[in-house]
Amino acid sequence: DQLLCGNNYNIVRKDRNSHGGGVALLVHRNYDTNEVFISSQYSNVEVVAADITVHKTKYRVVVFYRPPQYTSDDADYMRLATDCLRSLTTSNFTRVIMGDFNLPEVDWKFYSAPTNVIYDSLLGFVNEYGLTQFVTEPTRIGKSGCENILDLVFLTAILPFLT
Repeated sequence: DQLLCGNNYNIVRKDRNSHGGGVALLVHRNYDTNEVFISSQYSNVEVVAADITVHKTKYRVVVFYRPPQYTSDDADYMRLATDCLRSLTTSNFTRVIMGDFNLPEVDWKFYSAPTNVIYDSLLGFVNEYGLTQFVTEPTRIGKSGCENILDLVFLTAILPFLT
């Protein structure tokens, strides 16, 4: 951990078991940070979470990754992942959920997408919890040259520092 971020940061991470990668959250040591326990039933989901206190305000920050495939196994993964995200949104804190969701066909202006289990799972979760997605510029250019928003940031409330 010190190799990644030195002494100035707390790190919450989950490395991949199979090959490189994983998810991580780095938080400056000036902020009180408590890693959130994630149930073992979600051990295959690439997700980490921490409760962070900033100027006496508490936030639950979740970092998530979804692989870019669309098989039936990936549909099962997305169902499990959204169940996991639901379990992490039970706090009364402002919730920040971010990561690489690999869903290029979502129209975030209208919160619409193709009808399939993977897209429906995410949009159902977003609507159920009243999340607002803040990334408006493309974060990747696809093989066909299409610009996609794959990296997303959701909030349950407008944060004081954004107003």
